[in-house]
Amino acid sequence: MLAWELIKETFFRKSSIAILHVLGALLYGIIAVLPMRNSLEVGAFVFILSGVALPLLISQGIFGDDIVSGRARVVLTKPMSFATLYIWRLVGMCLQCLVQMAIGSAVLYLAHRLGARGSVNHLLLLNLMAMFMFLTLTTLSTSVSSVVKGGLNLLVMVFGLIFFKAVDWLMGGMETPLAEGVQAFIKYALPPLDLLWSAGNQGAGPLEVLGLVVHALALSLIYASAGIIILSRREFACEREC
Repeated sequence: MLAWELIKETFFRKSSIAILHVLGALLYGIIAVLPMRNSLEVGAFVFILSGVALPLLISQGIFGDDIVSGRARVVLTKPMSFATLYIWRLVGMCLQCLVQMAIGSAVLYLAHRLGARGSVNHLLLLNLMAMFMFLTLTTLSTSVSSVVKGGLNLLVMVFGLIFFKAVDWLMGGMETPLAEGVQAFIKYALPPLDLLWSAGNQGAGPLEVLGLVVHALALSLIYASAGIIILSRREFACEREC
């Protein structure tokens, strides 16, 4: 019962979340009626919209807003651990991703069948990669939200990812141990956007997919553990009154 309550609470914690899902479904509909090359993988839209954009938007301030407003004090009056709160909120967000991916995939697949728009060759694989992209970004964003306030959550995530991508690009031509170490950290310790995108778009084999799934799960576990530890050390007094 507690798990179901936390999942529902995650779904309905902000009215803007429902609006985001409606806008997402409309955007998929608009994409479906646009002219597309037959070689264009429609699953790429699912990966970008549901795997990358959606987690950054729906996880924004998921703990930070509650800490600032004092709402966290109310939620945590129920007998639960920080890990329980974190995990079931994460499950709630993953369910939202599955709903959005199902809607988007159905719309794009129907458009392909009716009007031969785009290719659906890698649609299922891109959905799988999108789900694990969502998971890693959401756990990282959720943990970041336990440190920063409200809307800063999204800014830290977006500009942080852009910054590390720029560093990776700048060090691309350097052949030094430091450059190689930094690039390895960016590639394997941050959300594996490039790895999952390449695997889904190029049709990776089963062993590569399994390796990427294990990698994404390991990163998510590390990000989530850090977030739970941070939450357990936070003071949940209403910061607006301080």
